[in-house]
Amino acid sequence: MSTKSKKEEATLCVDCLFATVHPGLSYLPDEDFYFGVPVCSACGGLGFVYDNPEFKRMVKEVNVSCSEYFPNDNLDFPTHPVVQLKALKELVEKITKLNREFGIKHCPSFAKMIANGYLNTHIQNTKILIEEIMASLEQKKSSETIDLCLSAKEKALHGDLEEAHGMFKRCVEKHPDNSVVASDYANFLVAFKRDFNAAAIWFVRATEGKPKKIKHFMNAVVILKVLGRDFEARNLLMQSLACPDADSVLDLKEVLKNLPTNGSIN
Repeated sequence: MSTKSKKEEATLCVDCLFATVHPGLSYLPDEDFYFGVPVCSACGGLGFVYDNPEFKRMVKEVNVSCSEYFPNDNLDFPTHPVVQLKALKELVEKITKLNREFGIKHCPSFAKMIANGYLNTHIQNTKILIEEIMASLEQKKSSETIDLCLSAKEKALHGDLEEAHGMFKRCVEKHPDNSVVASDYANFLVAFKRDFNAAAIWFVRATEGKPKKIKHFMNAVVILKVLGRDFEARNLLMQSLACPDADSVLDLKEVLKNLPTNGSIN
């Protein structure tokens, strides 16, 4: 039985009223680029709204999946394709249900497009990308690779994020001075957990361990800059000049010159 009462009337969604191509598209006049799925957060892509608690609950759930796919946190780091794939599948499922319950049969909408397979190609391409990443793990294996760390990466790529997180924790405890392990854990925290503060700790820890690698310093500098910790970022960049492979970063001194000389340590 439909949760939509016959007495209820749909009203045009004012939030996406200017989406002339398809109702339900987010109207983003100030955005030059948007890499998320532009579903209107007010109507869930329908182009119409209802004064109905179940409608509002379902739209809220749609918004959760949109945010998981492309977090609205102003950070220039995408989520990992594994996280994106899960969010996309859930988004399609939620919007399909919303369209079935509250969609208007003869009215085109972005929600109807998604329910009819609009995101299928993107989902398939994301699956292919994950398969390519998994295939590259073995190819990148070297004498520095820790088996437990490799297993944690494989778990993460299969979507077992909590188990992968536990394995990474055990790995850094077992190899506290290994810079590669610390860096791998930090990358996991950024890409899968989006925990930038925790990741910063481990990116910095990677610069303190061995082997010394310029990419570990660069990762730490980037994450500290994102967090607004410019003073620490500059200090690390200066230290990185002593790395054995510092010459591999051709514009390292130019980067250092462009970093602010002041800043607060958070």
